[in-house]
Amino acid sequence: MAQLVTTTNQSPSQLVQNVLLGQGVDVMNITFSGASQSIGYFNGTNTTLGFSEGILITTGTVQNVANGPHGPNDRDNATINNNAGGYNRLSQLVGGTQTYNAAVLEFDFIPYSDTVTFRYIFGSEEYREYVNTEFNDVFAFFISGPGYTGYQNIATLPNNTPVTINNINDGYINNGQYVPQCNNCQYYVHNGNGSQSPYNVNPKYIQYDGFTKPLEAVAKVQCGKKYHLIIAIADVNDPQYDSGIFLEANSLKSSVVANVDYSLSFDAFGDNVTMSEGCVTANFVISRPADKASQALTIPITIGGTATMGVDYNTIPSSITLNPGETQKTFSIQSIQDFISEGTETIELIFGIPDACENIIEKKIELKIVDVEELQLTISGADKTCPDQEVVLTALPVGGSGPYQYQWSTGATTSSISVSPQSTTTYSVTVTEGCQNDQATASYTVNVVTYIPMTLFPSADVVEACRNKETDLNIDFINGSPDYEITWKDAEGKSIGYDSILTVSPWESTYFTVTIKDGCGFEYDTIINYTIITPPLMVDSIQPVRTCPGKEIQFTVNSSGGMGQHYYRWSNGANTRSIIVTPTSTIVYTVTVSDECQTYFVSVPAKVIVEVPVADFKVVNYPLTQGLPVIFHNTSTPNSVAFDWDFGDSLNPVNSTVKNPVHTYEEPGGYVIRLIVTSDLGCTDTVYKAIEVMPEFYVYVPNAFTPNGDRHNQDFKASTVNIVEFKIRLYNRWGEMIFESDDTDFSWDGTYKGMMVPDDVYVWVIDYTSVTGYQDRLTGHVTVIR
Repeated sequence: MAQLVTTTNQSPSQLVQNVLLGQGVDVMNITFSGASQSIGYFNGTNTTLGFSEGILITTGTVQNVANGPHGPNDRDNATINNNAGGYNRLSQLVGGTQTYNAAVLEFDFIPYSDTVTFRYIFGSEEYREYVNTEFNDVFAFFISGPGYTGYQNIATLPNNTPVTINNINDGYINNGQYVPQCNNCQYYVHNGNGSQSPYNVNPKYIQYDGFTKPLEAVAKVQCGKKYHLIIAIADVNDPQYDSGIFLEANSLKSSVVANVDYSLSFDAFGDNVTMSEGCVTANFVISRPADKASQALTIPITIGGTATMGVDYNTIPSSITLNPGETQKTFSIQSIQDFISEGTETIELIFGIPDACENIIEKKIELKIVDVEELQLTISGADKTCPDQEVVLTALPVGGSGPYQYQWSTGATTSSISVSPQSTTTYSVTVTEGCQNDQATASYTVNVVTYIPMTLFPSADVVEACRNKETDLNIDFINGSPDYEITWKDAEGKSIGYDSILTVSPWESTYFTVTIKDGCGFEYDTIINYTIITPPLMVDSIQPVRTCPGKEIQFTVNSSGGMGQHYYRWSNGANTRSIIVTPTSTIVYTVTVSDECQTYFVSVPAKVIVEVPVADFKVVNYPLTQGLPVIFHNTSTPNSVAFDWDFGDSLNPVNSTVKNPVHTYEEPGGYVIRLIVTSDLGCTDTVYKAIEVMPEFYVYVPNAFTPNGDRHNQDFKASTVNIVEFKIRLYNRWGEMIFESDDTDFSWDGTYKGMMVPDDVYVWVIDYTSVTGYQDRLTGHVTVIR
């Protein structure tokens, strides 16, 4: 099925040398910092990516795992947190924001022309959710060297716009809704959101929600000079939502006048450098583009190293000439078997290659020749200890030179075979090495051990009277195959132990299952029953009791079940079934009951609620005056149900039992009132309060008088008792004051300014203060009648 393919079996150095590098560039000093799973090889032939193969560098992983880059795009927030640090140069590009999970590949390179290019694709899970935000992951290609001040980012569009999520997109998400827009969208490829078809079902679509079309990084350089390139990517602000850079294979290149390349006839050591003596040939190709083949080109070869030409390897030319029209020539280096142990010898070739700037670039290639040691052979394997076991036998040749050929006694020709003999059997293998065709043979005997099924010896079923008592269950066994795994499970199937002894303390009858799995994978199990023969200890709850302070209360515990005698322990120290207490305030006693097992305890609370009534009252009709009713308002606590009032009045010694009484004092003076209240439990409380009854006072004003000279009701005057301050004012209907006096014995004869006022209704206002200090204002009308 079509899908992105990735591997991590090449080092970062091998990825640059073998995958990324094209013509016209030499690379050296390759380093990588970041998680090992953040860089690897990719093959995108069967995807919609746009590159067939290359290097993938991510903030997460290149591996085919959940949240990895492989399709389909069935996750909206694919994230692998490598717990790696950030990268300061990238943080500077985003205003100093913290970066995470940085992956940084860097190396030096020497170009053969004035321009270096490579192709790439940037993809991210942050499309489209985080477009137009500050949370975008960041990447850059930093170059430094001759012609550059510091480091310059060459991950830009043709118009020099930096390649970022905010600069290349087709829209963003706002409140869950897609908002279309075009920011250099001609360079953008939408790849779904993790739940859109067909992106989330067809594996040809990679995991990232969006990525750029193939872009080209371009750097102006000086021929033959050394430059430094940093390829870096990191998460921004948090380690969430992965991003990646796809670098196209063989795309790091510059234009060349000629190029030198080579390959080994057999790379036995996997380094494309080391040749086995007498067995391996290095085939060189000197080539040039057809558009640069119009003239003859001679490339000198300087030959050095510790190996001797003509002795350790064949004679090779000191120069290669490409005649007009020729685009390539070849020559070979064949290592010679001299049967002398010399250790590692080297061949150093330096090719003088003209670059596009008419400089001579020295390209150095170093090969190694190693002695072919005597072929030796061993076999790794094991005994067959299980009936269905397959034993892997592996031939382990040392010396000689690859490729190795294998011939087993079973007919197999692979380095390893799997066998499952029914009885002890000896197997042999012959290995032929690829240099001198030397052979070595070894054999291995697979011993078949007779398998005897396991027999279990569990401890006996348990019959116990006490609950929660610690008991050891045991399992012994014989036979089976070593490497045993023991698992105990309770009646609900939950694993509770992994040793031969299990300590349990059940509350009720149950059973336990023990399973033993031996080294052959066979499982044996048995059940141990655990029966409790006594009923559980039960203690009845104790109802709360309401009482008065200091009154005796008795609590008695009712318990049943358990085994044998019951024991009691109260929180006040008592150890009897019943206790008598006399609390003065609300309190909770606790009794803990146990049986003869003493393996568990049952506690219940016994609460005493001490309720004390609070007597209180207030007088509601101040001022209090002799001869007038005094109203008492009872404010005692609601649990008061009976009342006994003593008003402290010796002249009228009447008590009352009503809740809110009324009493009249005939004489002024001080009185002490006592109230005794009784609660529904019979608890009492008493309160005393003093009151002051003031002498009687009043102001009387008539409503008419007749100043007509008949000697009857001739004057307007008021009658007062116990008034110490007094003032009266009279007004006519126009609000004009026509009379004023501050004498309680005033008298008005009905005149104003020496003349008799007309018959009419007049308004009076009196302000007064009584002997008790009570102040008031009175208003009224008086009618003048003649």
